[in-house]
Amino acid sequence: MLTFNECFSLVKCFYFARDISMDIISKSLAQLVQEVPGITAVFSQFGLSYCWNGSQTLKQAMENTKLKENDVLEAIAQLTVTSDRMNEWRKMDNKELITHLMDRYHQVHRVQLEELFRLACRVESVHHEHVKCPIGLANHLKHFFIELEKHMLNEETVLFPRLMQDPLSVTPDHIVTMKQEHELCLEAINKIDDITEGVITPKGACNTWTALYLGLRTFKDDLASHIQLENEILYRGEIT
Repeated sequence: MLTFNECFSLVKCFYFARDISMDIISKSLAQLVQEVPGITAVFSQFGLSYCWNGSQTLKQAMENTKLKENDVLEAIAQLTVTSDRMNEWRKMDNKELITHLMDRYHQVHRVQLEELFRLACRVESVHHEHVKCPIGLANHLKHFFIELEKHMLNEETVLFPRLMQDPLSVTPDHIVTMKQEHELCLEAINKIDDITEGVITPKGACNTWTALYLGLRTFKDDLASHIQLENEILYRGEIT
């Protein structure tokens, strides 16, 4: 249940979205990343690449990806609530935040992707003749798991220990590399969306298929929150 302050923030969000819509859609993705805290999570949620396509305006990016303008603007407006929660994370030191990232996201992603791969294999095997069958999803999840595991192990064995023990030993190149790999994760999520046609469960889908798509949506949300915490706080040097 939302707190009173969060409910009040959501009311403000409605008016915020209405007032800023014309201005914000004319700005480039790169400019918005620099001006709006937390907006990278929204871009991740909707599959908008601000790293390699940062020169596009938000309007152009939404048109190119056939996104509904209201959905994106409402998500941006709700950053008022998200920002309050992010401020709580900013009060933590590196060790606390890293422990949370590893327990809540790294370990969870491993379990999620293993199960999603199993479910995808089952759905493709049983429903391969169905017009909506996500052919190629299992193979994509397998390769995504391999790459994400490499990324997380690199953080766990190299970068996280440095951030906890000697933050000054972490160079800008380290951070750039991690953020670039985050972009690759978002590209992998975009491919999931393509294969599953937006992760929309087909009418009459069996329980396994339904569970697969529910799990994919949960994984996408978790990964977006994971990347946001790292990009917006841990890798910006905003905590010590």
